[in-house]
Amino acid sequence: MPNATVKGIFLKGLVEVVRKLKGPDGVNKLKEEFGDLGFAGFKDYPMQVQADLNKISSKIIYGSYCPEAEYEFGRLSFKTYTDSLIGRTMFSLIGSSPIKVAKALPKILGTVTSGLKITVEEINSLKAKIRMQNIPFHIKHYEGACVAAAEHFGYKAKVTSKLIGKDDFEYTVEWYK
Repeated sequence: MPNATVKGIFLKGLVEVVRKLKGPDGVNKLKEEFGDLGFAGFKDYPMQVQADLNKISSKIIYGSYCPEAEYEFGRLSFKTYTDSLIGRTMFSLIGSSPIKVAKALPKILGTVTSGLKITVEEINSLKAKIRMQNIPFHIKHYEGACVAAAEHFGYKAKVTSKLIGKDDFEYTVEWYK
């Protein structure tokens, strides 16, 4: 499988989240621990760069890096995407049906990433199984993102995650009002 990449514009958005929540001191701490934060918007960076940025940012925002912090950072990452111009455009085209959003996940993530393998199996109109491969994040990251997505569209979600292999996760997501 090819190496997964993420666009610099999304990484810049994550740095802005730290700036918004923790101010200049938070960004300075991020620079100290991560290094150069001068991401070029349309340049592709290895997905591991985002995984490292997630860990350090989670530690700065939540006080420590742990599964719960990664879950919350996944929620923040979803909001960062939906607040972006491309995110607003994608969701205005897709609509707010949870299953439509789930089925469009490869296209949605494809706007800022490449090299991921994402498959979505519709179980029924309010339940799907999502498999994500080649993603070097903690399994809790996309669990949080799935819950944030449900809330964004006026639903609640029950997410069950399963580790299939290295960088290979399966999420069963049920939406309800």
